Amino acid sequence: MLARIAEVTGGGYFKVSTEAAAVYAIGRLYGKIARTAHGADELYDEELIILQDEVIERVFEIIRGTLSFQLERLIPGSDVETSLIQPDGTVIDRASQNSDVYHMLGATYEIYRIDNPMPGEWTVRLEGTDTSPGGEPTSLSVAAAMPDLGDCHSGDYKPADHKISFSELLRVIQLFNSQSYHCDSCAEDGYELGDGDTSCTPHDSDDKKLLSSV
Repeated sequence: MLARIAEVTGGGYFKVSTEAAAVYAIGRLYGKIARTAHGADELYDEELIILQDEVIERVFEIIRGTLSFQLERLIPGSDVETSLIQPDGTVIDRASQNSDVYHMLGATYEIYRIDNPMPGEWTVRLEGTDTSPGGEPTSLSVAAAMPDLGDCHSGDYKPADHKISFSELLRVIQLFNSQSYHCDSCAEDGYELGDGDTSCTPHDSDDKKLLSSV
C-alpha cells in the first residue's frame, strides 16, 4: 500500500532493514528533492543490481545549449566505480583533471558534475569493483541544467525542445501550403487545415497573426 501511495504521489518507497539501506534511501530522496528544488531536468533514473566485476553501460543524450549536467550513483556500501564517455570518445573518470569536471566520492555515493558538456550521446560506465554477495543495489540518475529559452515556437511540438525537427518543418510547410488553418485541440500541434474555429492563439509562423493564412 505504501509503495502504491509513493507511486501515485511521485515519491519513493524503500524497504529499510539496515543502517546502510537507510542511508541509501535517504540519499535517493535527498537527490530527488535537490533536483526538483534547483529546477533541473531529469534525463535518466534507474535502479539496478551490479554484480562483482560486472560492467554495465547506459546511454543518455545531452542537447546543444545544456549548461551542465550532474550524474549521481548511490549504493548502500562497497564500491561501484563510475566513469563517463563523452560523444568524442574521451573518458572521464576518478583520475580526470578538467576545470569543467567536478567529482565527489563518498562511502555510498559518487557524483560527477560536467559544466559546458559536449552535445551528443554520452555513456556512463558502472563497474562492480567491490560488491556485496548477490550484487550491489545501485541507483543511477542524471539531471541537466538548461538555459531559460522561454516558450517554444508553435512549430516545435514533437517534442517541444527548442529544435525544429524535419517532421516539424514539414508540418509548417503543410500549413503554409494549405492557405488556411483553424484551431483543433485534438491535433498534436493544436491546429488543423482549412477553415474552422479561430479562437486560439495564431501559429507563430502566421506573420499576419490571422488564422486565415499562415
